[in-house]
Amino acid sequence: MTEQPAPPGTSEAGESAPEILATPKEPRRINRRLVVGGCAVLALAVVAGGSVLALDRLGEADRTAPTVVWADPKGGAAGNAKAAQPKGLAASLLPVPYGYELGPDIGEYGNDVVLNKRQAIAVFKEGARDLPSAQRNKSNKAVDKLKLQGVAMRSYRIGDGSLVVETRLAQIQNAGKGRELANFQSEFASALGIFRKGPAIQGYKNARCFLMPKNSKEKLDAMFCSAYQGDVLVSATAYGVKPLNTIEAATMLSKQLDLLKSPGESV
Repeated sequence: MTEQPAPPGTSEAGESAPEILATPKEPRRINRRLVVGGCAVLALAVVAGGSVLALDRLGEADRTAPTVVWADPKGGAAGNAKAAQPKGLAASLLPVPYGYELGPDIGEYGNDVVLNKRQAIAVFKEGARDLPSAQRNKSNKAVDKLKLQGVAMRSYRIGDGSLVVETRLAQIQNAGKGRELANFQSEFASALGIFRKGPAIQGYKNARCFLMPKNSKEKLDAMFCSAYQGDVLVSATAYGVKPLNTIEAATMLSKQLDLLKSPGESV
């Protein structure tokens, strides 16, 4: 994948051989599962398309592993070589912003990855695996109609570890069905009446965000967002300690949509 910007506080090395730069202070560990009621699980399987699985694994993943950043030496072939530029759908992912680092793995695929058509279909269908048979089959048929071409995924973790944002970009051949799916997800979540309304994404009326139902016993919270831009379906999952920084999470989604709308412009 593409070379990621170094976390704040690092500097370019001037030695003849690469050195490992100092890593950020170990973030707070997020090691508890976000418990979701039965009806919420079924709903989110449709709304988030796999985000439930990510949350279910929240307590199983090690969030304290530091990011090791390698600095290339000045001069020489390595120093003069241009960094490889991302191509295709990968180029549409929001670069890791200042103050962030790459986050936890997204399922079994890693924290910065592009999946092919076959893998993309598997990821989308994974979100419906716990639905009753009839609903699962209906969901899987809807996924097939999208004619997925691929998925790019990247996770971001803020410096103190209090917020993680997972972004998925799905390129589809049938944009009309994609818009229908995004609208259905929003209407379905609203009709259930169990989710809290999330922040609006300024400039993107088709973007919808929902927060998990209130649960005073849980120390974690999560927000799920969906949107579309052209032939790309965008889904974002933000989770972290309460109170969840929904404004920051919404800003991340807004920047991602800005990049899709105007590729190549600074965000």
